[in-house]
Amino acid sequence: MQLRVVTIVCAAVTAVELGVVVVRWTACSTPAPQPPPPSPTDAAVAHFAPAESSHPPTRRVKFAELSEVTFEHQFASGEAIVPYDWPDGFEPIFVRYALDGAVRIATDRGTIELHGAAFSRMFTAELAIRAGTRLVIDYDAPATNQRAWKGQLDCTLPADKPAMLAQLETDPPLTDLEVVEHDRATDAELHSHWRGTPPGFSDHGYPPGCVLDVPDDSVLEVNVRVPMPPVKGQYIQLVHRDVTMRVKVNDGTQIDCDFQAVHLIAFDHVPASSSRATDDEGHWIIMRIGNSAFGYTCKSSGGMSMPVKVGYGMTDLKCTLADNTLKCPGK
Repeated sequence: MQLRVVTIVCAAVTAVELGVVVVRWTACSTPAPQPPPPSPTDAAVAHFAPAESSHPPTRRVKFAELSEVTFEHQFASGEAIVPYDWPDGFEPIFVRYALDGAVRIATDRGTIELHGAAFSRMFTAELAIRAGTRLVIDYDAPATNQRAWKGQLDCTLPADKPAMLAQLETDPPLTDLEVVEHDRATDAELHSHWRGTPPGFSDHGYPPGCVLDVPDDSVLEVNVRVPMPPVKGQYIQLVHRDVTMRVKVNDGTQIDCDFQAVHLIAFDHVPASSSRATDDEGHWIIMRIGNSAFGYTCKSSGGMSMPVKVGYGMTDLKCTLADNTLKCPGK
């Protein structure tokens, strides 16, 4: 018997011949396609993976470095975590006390964190903490010789106009105080809004605020906004500057404010249609807040009765301002 070996390639066929037939199978495979040769253009292009940043997003500096004035460094302590590119894009802003207890400063170009930052024996410092038109400062201070304070100051600053960070005074303390300043000469406007428990004591507080840093003899129009109804006798001392200040409360009517301090007063037996009172010279010194039973003045009676005239139709009523109350007898 003759043995033949037949190899069948890639076919499912049984081959039988004379004698004994052995069938062997080989694997069927399709050749892998070969990539086309690179074009001259592709061969000239180098492809790289995206490179990672060569530096971290933030870095730690001494709090004193936030000031470019070397003299101020000796009074500063603590540290700050700043954006890596700081001070690029940051501008200086004058600060009067108002960073005590601050822990975080948010700007249009990043956030600055403060750790144990404080000034000693300094009234004003110039710090590079402003970038863009937004400045939001978070405060969280434990109780020391004052009560603990915690809150947030949210400021919208005019572009390319100097501003200042300072403290106001309120008696009793206000947990919500908004101040809008407008410089008549340059049309610059600044919004400052404090929310929270301000530094100070139980009977008076010193909330931080942003204000315009304008030349002397400027004319500032100031709108003070407070929650309604206010506390009778509420006192608000604005940041004093050598300017002419005209103030209104809750979008009312402006009055001259020589001492740059506002008193909120109650209207007692004042006709509902009467909205203002004048002094003997005809100057508007008291204005009503909307249709409420409260008004505001920049005059202090010093605990004594002050005669005023209240407009009532075509006549004037003889009224008095005393003990933070405007009262018109017989009405």
